[in-house]
Amino acid sequence: MVNLAIPSLLLDKLENLETKGQAAIIETGSDVAPIVIRRSLLLSQSSKKRGTKHSSPETLLLMSQDNLVAYLEKGDNSLKKEFTFLSEENSPKSDVSLLNRRVNLLATTAQRAIDHLRRGNLNLEKCRYLIIGYDFDQQEDLDLIKSEFLDDCRFIFTKVNKECHIELYTPTLDSLTREPEEILSRALVVRQQDWETPLQNLEIYNLERQSTKAILDILYAKGEDSYFIIQKTKSRWYNLKSKIESSSIKIRATGCSVDQLPNYKKRAQDSPYSLVIIDQDANQLLEIVRRLRDLRIEFSTIVAIVNPKQQHLITTSKETLLMNAETKEHPNNDEVLAGKIKLLVEKLNVDSNPEQLENLKKIIRKNVPFYRRGHFSAYLFRELFLAKERTQKAHSTPRNSKTLYLNIGKMRRLYAKELSQIIQKELNISRSDIFSIRIHDKYSFITLSEENAKLGLEKLNGIVIKGRTASVSYSNKE
Repeated sequence: MVNLAIPSLLLDKLENLETKGQAAIIETGSDVAPIVIRRSLLLSQSSKKRGTKHSSPETLLLMSQDNLVAYLEKGDNSLKKEFTFLSEENSPKSDVSLLNRRVNLLATTAQRAIDHLRRGNLNLEKCRYLIIGYDFDQQEDLDLIKSEFLDDCRFIFTKVNKECHIELYTPTLDSLTREPEEILSRALVVRQQDWETPLQNLEIYNLERQSTKAILDILYAKGEDSYFIIQKTKSRWYNLKSKIESSSIKIRATGCSVDQLPNYKKRAQDSPYSLVIIDQDANQLLEIVRRLRDLRIEFSTIVAIVNPKQQHLITTSKETLLMNAETKEHPNNDEVLAGKIKLLVEKLNVDSNPEQLENLKKIIRKNVPFYRRGHFSAYLFRELFLAKERTQKAHSTPRNSKTLYLNIGKMRRLYAKELSQIIQKELNISRSDIFSIRIHDKYSFITLSEENAKLGLEKLNGIVIKGRTASVSYSNKE
């Protein structure tokens, strides 16, 4: 999944805070650890660019012991190289050799920092940035531990210079055991609603089976000029992209899979869009939105196509409370047709050859009575889709072909590519000899030439596929 340590909207807010030089208490609405780690690194790198060099740390990050240990165990190794970590699991003596080196970015607990301050091992007079991650795991006496952590932080505040920039991050201000003014006098309090401005309307379509046809119906029914589509996997995205490109009513769409998104590069024509996110939960949905905002890709609406469980999580999650969520039914045939007509009208407005259209219009006006022109348009529209269906049928079922029924399907984890390889091996044919493969939950259909279908009955019957003996016969649904 896309890893956005600092949401883009929060990052914009922090850049403004830095220019003002204010101390701040910031509500993140989510896990604090990745945010404070990334924020500390950004500030440290900014300091390096200015060429300042001090023997004491320029940036000090204070975290709870639990978060510090968890990050050391699971954190990004490339980031670990930038930090000097002091954990309470080690003895203070073992830290001395680390502190004697040039330390630019120091991450530790408040208690460990105080230990070294009292021993004279740590000097904070030249510290430029003090970042605090106020986030604790659930345990007994939690409020006492949180209060002691804040008291330790307030002691450390007395050891830094007046110009030191201080930021305290917390998932929610309600979790603080002190009032903000008790922690930092004259500090700016930034609530999540201050930086996470309300997003565009979120339309949620509940699809138990997210088939390509059902997704296309939603795109047609919306009738938007252009879409940016995020699919769960590369194969699903390429399949959907192929269907869109071969559609008789063209849709302007671009996009990628979730794992391709970190490497996506914005292009000049990339905005604005209606954003379509398929098969993602609440947290993933919001991360995708933030990533696209980082890329400065604009979108007018957000459409989530999800299963029932994901729908419930999205409508109840605090991550998406700032979205105006609206649940919609799957569009009916009339809504899909209306969207297709709307797309055609949009293309009519930007047609590159208006002179040709004008000439056709004159011919229609001359040969079709006025009172029949509406019916004539409807007839042309119907013929367009019937012609498309006939073309697809011709491609999918060549002459002299036969369709075989196989008693094994998706419930046995059988997929088209694997079945194709089995057929090619057993029948000694190539991929082009297989006209189509359709796999359902409990059975599959294979369309071959009449000769190869006869061979398939002989070769495939009785072999074991996915732990089940194959039973093959001619399909009565050709």
